[in-house]
Amino acid sequence: MVPKLNMVLSATSLGIIPLSGVSVDRVSHRKLMFIQNIWLFIITLGLGFILLTGHAKVPYLFVFAFLCGMTQTINMTLGQVVIFDLVPRNETPNAIAIVETGAHLTPSFGPTIGGLLILWFEPGGNFLFEAGAFALMLSFVVRLTYFEKEREPSLNV
Repeated sequence: MVPKLNMVLSATSLGIIPLSGVSVDRVSHRKLMFIQNIWLFIITLGLGFILLTGHAKVPYLFVFAFLCGMTQTINMTLGQVVIFDLVPRNETPNAIAIVETGAHLTPSFGPTIGGLLILWFEPGGNFLFEAGAFALMLSFVVRLTYFEKEREPSLNV
């Protein structure tokens, strides 16, 4: 079943990639991060309650994978751009290195932590815990301060 869920995530990404680029270019990055985290909070909270109440069915997982795939695609595009809004230009290489390190460590530690949470709190509790993490991320997005960019001289001839 996992390969089918991954296929849903990938298929969703292919359809959303053009829209994600346009949305990152035209919508405020703070607003996009806020909407994205609210969306993830709502769908993980919903799936957590579905699992806790015992109404879980396989199609719900595919819908969840589809909805997460949309958000993941926008998040990957946004993550490459928002660094330039958050740190001074001379600190950008270090910030990119930290983000990339986190991105490469997540596939190693994420499943381990997820497995422990499932062991301790059952699958429904795991999703509620994850929803809480998205709520925490929302509080960070609200308090985020952007770096003031220096205006580059125009090259009007």
